[in-house]
Amino acid sequence: MGAIAAALDKLKEDAEGIKRVLRWAVERYAPGDIGFARSSSGGGGGKQQKTDSGEGGQKTGDFAEISELFEAAKPRTEWEKAVVAGQWIMTGEGKSDFAGAEANAHLKHLGHGIGNITDALNKAIRKKPALVIQTAKSGSARQARKKYKITREGVKAVQAMINGTHAESSDE
Repeated sequence: MGAIAAALDKLKEDAEGIKRVLRWAVERYAPGDIGFARSSSGGGGGKQQKTDSGEGGQKTGDFAEISELFEAAKPRTEWEKAVVAGQWIMTGEGKSDFAGAEANAHLKHLGHGIGNITDALNKAIRKKPALVIQTAKSGSARQARKKYKITREGVKAVQAMINGTHAESSDE
């Protein structure tokens, strides 16, 4: 406990950072429900995406590996695969956003790489309501590196895939 306290002392000026670290530690090292209430508030870091839709069955945060989440979600289209990979990066790895190339690298390791990850993410952005938002772009070229974040609706979409309740999806 002393080591944990020392590590958290380094973040004492960043309350949201402490919350993200504690949430990550509980979710990683304490499988199942140990009685802590999960926050559904929308403030701050990326781990807020860990909150689930409240429906029965497995939740997006219940998986130890991206392969488990991918198998449970069974995404059918490229944009669904991109959303699932992005959701994993944000919940499984505790990041507040992700790069398209990072999501595609995970998909390639699973044998489900996407030819144009930016196009797939743009399709998820164009959904109403948007499942993904672009948070940053480095450089002015069309091919510049972009950062993305899964929206609350995107989390719900992944949860629906896991529960087997997602609607038939078209590739657009």
